[in-house]
Amino acid sequence: MTSANITSIEALRRFKAALQEFEHDVLDAISMLELESRRPIDWIETDRTLYWPRESKTASDTVNEARLNLERCLLTINGDEGKSCYDERKAFDRAKRRLELCEVKVKAVRKWKVRLHKEVNDFKVQLAKLKHYMESDFTKSLVVLERMATSLESYVDTAGPTPTNPTSDVSRERGAT
Repeated sequence: MTSANITSIEALRRFKAALQEFEHDVLDAISMLELESRRPIDWIETDRTLYWPRESKTASDTVNEARLNLERCLLTINGDEGKSCYDERKAFDRAKRRLELCEVKVKAVRKWKVRLHKEVNDFKVQLAKLKHYMESDFTKSLVVLERMATSLESYVDTAGPTPTNPTSDVSRERGAT
């Protein structure tokens, strides 16, 4: 059997109090993280899911308008005029690039919605595991610490008189002579 080298039961109680404070902080952080994990889903489902299709529609309208402007310009060119419809071609190309970007973003939002839900759900599972540990096993550990402190106090109380400081005994004997 091995012996414990406990020098302060009070240190054990302070350690338990620090662990309780830690537990409180962790449970607060878990609650905050649960709330914060909802933000990216809300952002992608409400903001981006509405934004990019709307931008895609606007870009499509802009492409159609730019195409019409280019066609009008091409119809009005006379052979003698040096008009090349450069600005209209540039506007049409720019509008097509914007539409392509919007279509890519719409597809990306669909893909990321699925992936984000999976990642957030995995994260919530890990949070739930931590919360369960904090509410069960960690709490049991605190109870064990309290039981240990109580048992040690009981042991100290029943162990009999504590040894006195030998130097104080010697000084008392010298003072008596």
